[in-house]
Amino acid sequence: MISALGRHVVVKSQIQSLDDSADLYSLVFNTLLGLRNINIEDLDVKLKNIPSFELLPNINQAVDRLVKAIKSKERILLYGDYDVDGVTSTTIMYDFLKQIGANVVPVLPNRNSGYGLSKELIDLFSKYSNLVLTLDNGTTAVHETKYAKEKYNMDFIILDHHMINHGKDMPEAILVNPNLEEDNKLKGLCTAGLSFYMVGALRRALGVDFDIKKYLDLVAVGTVADVMPINSLNRVLISKGLELINKIKDMPWDMATDFGKAGMKALINYISKTQNGNQKIITAKDIGFSIAPRINAAGRIRKPQIALKLLAEKNYEKARILAEDLNKINQDRRRISNEMFKEAYSLASQSNDDFVILGKQTWHHGVLGIVAGRLSNKLKKPTGIFHINNTHAVGSIRSVEGLDVHKLLSNLSYMFDKWGGHAGAAGVTIKKEYFDAFRQKINDLLKRESFEVDRVLEVDMELPLRSVDKRIEEIIEKLSPYGELNPEPIFISQDITISSISSKGVGVRVKTLDKDKEIELSCFEEELFVKLRPGQRLKAIYNIDSYGINMIDVVFC
Repeated sequence: MISALGRHVVVKSQIQSLDDSADLYSLVFNTLLGLRNINIEDLDVKLKNIPSFELLPNINQAVDRLVKAIKSKERILLYGDYDVDGVTSTTIMYDFLKQIGANVVPVLPNRNSGYGLSKELIDLFSKYSNLVLTLDNGTTAVHETKYAKEKYNMDFIILDHHMINHGKDMPEAILVNPNLEEDNKLKGLCTAGLSFYMVGALRRALGVDFDIKKYLDLVAVGTVADVMPINSLNRVLISKGLELINKIKDMPWDMATDFGKAGMKALINYISKTQNGNQKIITAKDIGFSIAPRINAAGRIRKPQIALKLLAEKNYEKARILAEDLNKINQDRRRISNEMFKEAYSLASQSNDDFVILGKQTWHHGVLGIVAGRLSNKLKKPTGIFHINNTHAVGSIRSVEGLDVHKLLSNLSYMFDKWGGHAGAAGVTIKKEYFDAFRQKINDLLKRESFEVDRVLEVDMELPLRSVDKRIEEIIEKLSPYGELNPEPIFISQDITISSISSKGVGVRVKTLDKDKEIELSCFEEELFVKLRPGQRLKAIYNIDSYGINMIDVVFC
């Protein structure tokens, strides 16, 4: 089947779930479980089920060095990153260390200074501290940490989840990264998750009475924003984090202040919506589409410290001001990225390259990743968007399903001044004069991969729209949170007739008839809803979330 959006529709389960079947609910539940290789035990989201921090490579060395610094009041400099994982992990470590009386200073880079360490930063840090804990960066900082050790005898602890170049030189540091071991059970954690483990290890080593579960909201935000796999460990952390976020949402301001979560409550207030007269439960999708973009916006077009200050803020009046500022920054970010996307799409439409590489001096370095992601998704091609200055091209690269862009880029690492990332995304800094050669070489490499994007829309199973009721919605909720390795269930319903279409916000409401039952769906896919007309007969492809039923594609009959 070819959909209205030109995708090959593949129904993974050939089981037909009929609404008059007595076993409909168990059939839907078991089919979705099986298609995701989820064991029923994985749905038991209890913190006692997560692996021990002792499995983290070099964790004991890192804890010993930090405990020594804490007890001697040695200044600990935290160096994070400007994205959501970097901000949340830095907030966790900063808040914990400050609460237990450590001498700690958080530092976050901006997009101008770029990702990770540099010799210039080392020179600056050496004036303030002899101990640096990097968060969400540092794994590839081989030359920088060696320089720091040789010139200043500085100590580095690196808490990071990024890929490791096995067989090559390692940084001159205590490297705490689960990717050091092939089969480590903590692989898949983002740095916010690693920070949660680190404060747990420090709490035990110091013997302090401290409830580290208060950081699970930040862990959930960092994990979802960094698109980490929904394995059994991250399922627990996100689920418990969402429980805490919804608890904070419902707290009075004075209670949120006493709990130390005025900042998170102020942020939640900007995305909290009502449904059927009641406050809507915040889900992982709300983190991805509403909470994370606001945190990210600060580092994209202003300073990430604004987001860190908000998340660590205990005073509700200050938190409200910071949240309002962050919301305005996000509105500016949205406007800038929309304008840049239109320009980039126009340029990309004139190119026949399979790996789209575009760069301009006028493009804002803070929204490169957003534009690259949107363009990659629209073109179904790996895409790199670069800001070009007088000496360098600094860019963000986003891949497509099935292509490990990190592995592909590793073949050209000799061209880069700085780079890093993972299978789906990467950041690259390259000298300006190498930019055109890089564009040619990456396309040549892609051709050798014989890579071709097959536009496939995978549907879990057939489920008539008339069968969707509260129990089906409960099944969808039970299998959440959704994300990498656990995609939202997608269903197809046969023999649907569109009865009416009405505009609502950025999307439309589509009323359909499934036999004699009228059902209302939302449609936010602009390319799709311009093709829809009342009276059309079709097969509806849809998903279900806390907002209702969403039409994501159709097959015309």
